[in-house]
Amino acid sequence: MKPAVPAQVRRQGRHLAIFALLALISASTLLASPYLQQGFALADLSTTSDERRSERLADGSQIDMDASSAVDLQFDPQQRRVNLLRGAVRVQVANDPLRPFNVVTPQGHIHALGTRLIVERLEDATIVTLLESAARVDSAGHSRTLNAGQRLRFDASGPGATQQVDSLALENAWNSHHLAADDQPLSEVLERLARHREGLMWFDKHALSTLQVTAMLPTDDSDGALRQLAGTLPIQVRQYSPWLTVVSLKPRRAEN
Repeated sequence: MKPAVPAQVRRQGRHLAIFALLALISASTLLASPYLQQGFALADLSTTSDERRSERLADGSQIDMDASSAVDLQFDPQQRRVNLLRGAVRVQVANDPLRPFNVVTPQGHIHALGTRLIVERLEDATIVTLLESAARVDSAGHSRTLNAGQRLRFDASGPGATQQVDSLALENAWNSHHLAADDQPLSEVLERLARHREGLMWFDKHALSTLQVTAMLPTDDSDGALRQLAGTLPIQVRQYSPWLTVVSLKPRRAEN
């Protein structure tokens, strides 16, 4: 018969196991970070999760970068091209009729001339918001012209429906470090919010995509933003360490 293991020893063993698991998750999160894997640290311009950056480009255009964003620049006598690798940028485009200004993502090209716009790259889509003037979006063989106060989401299948938006409110949200969501799937809101947090935010994209969010969320207080979402939606937020946050649907109560 094996001797009984004291309760204190068992508790210490469980604590060590949990600590080892969290350490493993933290290490794997760091190694699996898209920022490191895809070489964002080597981009021409980049920001971390708690950093924003403004730069004057060679042509006189102004680019403002949100947290966890990265771009590569290709400027020559024929073109001005910004490859948005990750995150979101606001661009005030300098007028140059001889050189078109393009913002490029895997889902398409945004052609702008003397305009101001916000472009945000998600995992499988791009969202462009026109603050001034006009721009043309080319995606999957389709073209769409946008004017000030309009927003367009486009993905591998092409552009979606054009939305009318309050461009002044959206620009104020950018300036005050808020995430503005207007009837947007929760999965996309969490993807956007995750850029403002260190570590990994895990969630089931398919399960949460059915929940729609209309809110103004503080990106400088992402914990507060998650509490705000949990207070209005049937979700639960569990933080296992500074490096792992899990967002999931609340379990349904069993019917009597």
